[in-house]
Amino acid sequence: MSDYVEKDQQDQLDSQSELDDQDQQDMEYWREDIASIRSDSIHGSIYLSNKALDIVEDFVRKQLYKNRTELIQALSKLSNALVRAKPLMALIYNRTRQILNFIQNIPKEQKDIEIIRDATLEEITRLRQKSGENVGVITRWGCRLILDHHVILTHSASSVVESILMEARQQKKRFRLICTESRPLMEGTGMAMRLAKAGIKVRLIP
Repeated sequence: MSDYVEKDQQDQLDSQSELDDQDQQDMEYWREDIASIRSDSIHGSIYLSNKALDIVEDFVRKQLYKNRTELIQALSKLSNALVRAKPLMALIYNRTRQILNFIQNIPKEQKDIEIIRDATLEEITRLRQKSGENVGVITRWGCRLILDHHVILTHSASSVVESILMEARQQKKRFRLICTESRPLMEGTGMAMRLAKAGIKVRLIP
C-alpha cells in the first residue's frame, strides 16, 4: 500500500514540476526576440536599445506576473539577458536598470499590481520620449560642427550620424561625404545610398 502512496506522491511532484517548467517557459517567451538583438551586427546602440525597450514594454504589458516581487524577478532576468546579448552597449543596461529602479522605488504600500504595471508603462513611455529629445539635441550640436566645404569620412552606420548629416543638408550646408562600404555586412553602403538620395554628395569606398 505504501508503495502506491509513494508512487502517487511522486507523480504529483512530477506533474507540479512540469507545470513549473511550463510557467518558466511562458515567462521567458522573449528569448527569440533577444536572440535577434544578439545577432544584429548592423544597427547601432540607439536602435537596439529601443528594440530592447520594446521587449521590456511588451513583457510588462502582458502581465504574466502576480505581484511586484515576481515582476522585479522576471524583469531582472530579462534585463540580464538583454545586457548579455550586447554587453558593450551601455544604453541597454542603463535603460533596463532605470525601469527596475523605478519599480523598486514605488512605495511599498502600493500592492495593486495593475497600478504598478500602468505606472511602469508610463515610465517606459517617458524614457522613450526623453531618448528622442536627446537625439534631437545631439543632432543640433553635431550639425553645428559641419561647415561649408568640409569633407567628412564615415565608417559603418549610425542613426545619430545619419540624422546629423541629414540635418546639415536641410540647412543647405555644402559638404562632401566619404563612406566606407563596411564589409562584410555593407551597412555603410546602405547609409551612403540614403544620404545620396537626400542630395548629399557621397563617395563610396571599399
